[in-house]
Amino acid sequence: MYRPSGKVVQMDARRAVYTVQSIKAPQSKGFDSPVIAFIDPETRNVWIGQDTESVETNEFIADDHPVHINYLIYTNLYVENGSEILSCGSVLVDGAFDGCESVIKKAQPAENLDSVIGRYDKNADAAWPLYGATWETAFNNDFREDIFSSGNVGSQSTQISLLAVADGKIRLQFYSLKYRTPGSVWLDLNRLRVLKTGEHM
Repeated sequence: MYRPSGKVVQMDARRAVYTVQSIKAPQSKGFDSPVIAFIDPETRNVWIGQDTESVETNEFIADDHPVHINYLIYTNLYVENGSEILSCGSVLVDGAFDGCESVIKKAQPAENLDSVIGRYDKNADAAWPLYGATWETAFNNDFREDIFSSGNVGSQSTQISLLAVADGKIRLQFYSLKYRTPGSVWLDLNRLRVLKTGEHM
C-alpha cells in the first residue's frame, strides 16, 4: 500500500473466498468471490472488498487447441489518501485508471480485523459479498491516437511501469507498446482528477 507520503508499506491482511449459491439452480457449483481485508494500524483506515489479484495466463483453449494471446498480469494495488484506502488497477484499461472504494472505510475505536469482517458479513446478509463504489479516470484523449493500443482484441491494457505518490499527487508511468515511448499521468490524490499528462518522445 502507498501512503500519502509515498512510503510503501505491507499490511497484515486476511483473504477469504465467499461462495454464492444460486437459489434458482441449487444443483450448480456456485460462484466464488474472493474478498480481502486489512486495517492500517496508523490511521485506522480499512480496506475490505473484492480481491482484484488475478494472474492471466498467456494461453487458453479454443476448440481443444491452445491459442496464445499476450495478456498482462493484474495484482493488488492500494493507495491511501489520508481519509480512505482505494484499491487500484495495476494496468491502464483503454487509457483509464480504474479503482474501487472500500465497503467499510474506518475501523471503530478498539475494533480489530475480526470485528470489521463480522460487520462486513452482517451487512452482506447472506447475499453476494458487498463491493464499494468503483471509479474510472480516463485520459486517453490527452495523448496521441492509439498510444494505449496493445494489439490485443477487445479492451486495450497497458501495464503501469511506475507508480509514485508525493505532494498530494499520484504519478503513473507507462510504456506504449505501439510507439515504444514512455508516458506519464499525474492525478490528484484525493479527487483522482487528471492534473497533467506527458509523453517522452
